[in-house]
Amino acid sequence: MPYPILTLPYPFARRLCQLLNPEELENLQIAAGYNTRHLKPIIQLIKTQTAGINNENSNVTLYFTETRNNHKLTRSKTDEAPFLKVESLFLFKLTKSLFEKSCFTHLFIITEQLNFCGCEITVDFLKMIALRIPQIYDVTWLKFVCRCQIDKDVKLPFIFNTFPNVKVFEINYAYNGWLTDLLDLNVVNQRGFSLLHKNFDELFSFNADELYYFIQKQQTEFFIRLTYICDADADQDEIKKAVVTLLKPRFPTVVEPTVVLYPPLPGQIEVSFGVSGLSLKYLYFLP
Repeated sequence: MPYPILTLPYPFARRLCQLLNPEELENLQIAAGYNTRHLKPIIQLIKTQTAGINNENSNVTLYFTETRNNHKLTRSKTDEAPFLKVESLFLFKLTKSLFEKSCFTHLFIITEQLNFCGCEITVDFLKMIALRIPQIYDVTWLKFVCRCQIDKDVKLPFIFNTFPNVKVFEINYAYNGWLTDLLDLNVVNQRGFSLLHKNFDELFSFNADELYYFIQKQQTEFFIRLTYICDADADQDEIKKAVVTLLKPRFPTVVEPTVVLYPPLPGQIEVSFGVSGLSLKYLYFLP
């Protein structure tokens, strides 16, 4: 027997749609039975653990990792709202123009982990994706990996303002003053922070005091990883000397590990450098 939710006054029933999250609204629509005219949009909730939105030869598809199948997303009525609830979502080789031409512009997303892989990252593209995530505070894990092309206008304050509850962050990008920006924004309570970059001066555009103060504002299990991809003819002994000189005032203990830990131990600064990710040399710094 349907729950008599629709016997409630019309304004209250309509207000419920705005107050409830997608799962709660779906349950309410089920409880209300066949007559849901005051409880629009009708929720179509797709649940899975891991999924990817892929660019396959300019054809954007939704891929479920568990079943290794593509899901064809359709919307037959304008009052239907498809929601994808996924623990970890991967966006592969997407651009703003590809995404806005796809059928996914009406898909709403619920996720804790958002991974951009090989995408063209612009301010407008990130805004577009964020609009598809109504519960934006659920996103606590944000990664830009696999050679994402990141526009110079994308700065870390914009990213952390757009995704305000991120606790684990990774990006293949840096710029002069990135750490100063994070300190000015007062980014706190992070669990992990990783940067990979090809420009030494931009990656290490801070002093030891700034890095120390930043670490003090994070969670007790916090770690930071800085990876410098250098040219093949770079003098790696000079790179090591430069990093040690930079960090020594606040982090005098330097360890060259025989075994690399992932993630690094809490409180450690992991600095690695090399021609590629397969030939990195590692240093660990401690106060």
